[in-house]
Amino acid sequence: MRTLAREHARFCYLALHRGQWAGSQVVPREYYDAAWRGSKVHPEYGALWWVYPYHRDGPKDLVQTLGFRGNNGYIVPSLDLVCVRLGDSDELPGETETFDAGLLKRVLAAIVEK
Repeated sequence: MRTLAREHARFCYLALHRGQWAGSQVVPREYYDAAWRGSKVHPEYGALWWVYPYHRDGPKDLVQTLGFRGNNGYIVPSLDLVCVRLGDSDELPGETETFDAGLLKRVLAAIVEK
């Protein structure tokens, strides 16, 4: 079963607000403090989240979901940004990452003041 773009964006929006939705804390805020920190063994990976330096050219507070077939979500708390990509990728490993890095670069360029 696949999620819709809106569902994936809502999941990322919940994370952007550290588990708070409509005034209720539905996920403990502390979860994100731990999940959005890379481990010593794998600094790019927290608890189910990809974190800086996964995208070295991205903001240091960028966190990302990486899903099956290129279904990815991006959150940049400092920019109050949520962006999702629903893919149907049969690409080889590495090709999706290259596409996503370019997509992220273009999205950030469009919203960040110079």
